[in-house]
Amino acid sequence: MQIYLPADLYEAVKERHLPASELLQKAVRNEVLRREVEAASRRYTAELAVEVGQPSPRQRTSGVRLRARDGISRLGPSPPLPHASVANTSRLCRVGTRLS
Repeated sequence: MQIYLPADLYEAVKERHLPASELLQKAVRNEVLRREVEAASRRYTAELAVEVGQPSPRQRTSGVRLRARDGISRLGPSPPLPHASVANTSRLCRVGTRLS
């Protein structure tokens, strides 16, 4: 596999003697994990909607307020998951589905 780095990023990696392969592996693992967690969250939300129904307009408004209070943008990128692994994610998802 070959990757392309823009000239400025290539120079920054070279100047700082950064381990490009290791950094790429970590970045790819984190992105794969982020997408798996995102998919698990969508599945859980869909299952929950089937189980308890869709939120009412009042509940949606409350959710919007809580996200704003906590600085969470529904359209923004997910925060990184530091030091997580796919195994941990699977465990977290299973635990999350048991909570009611």
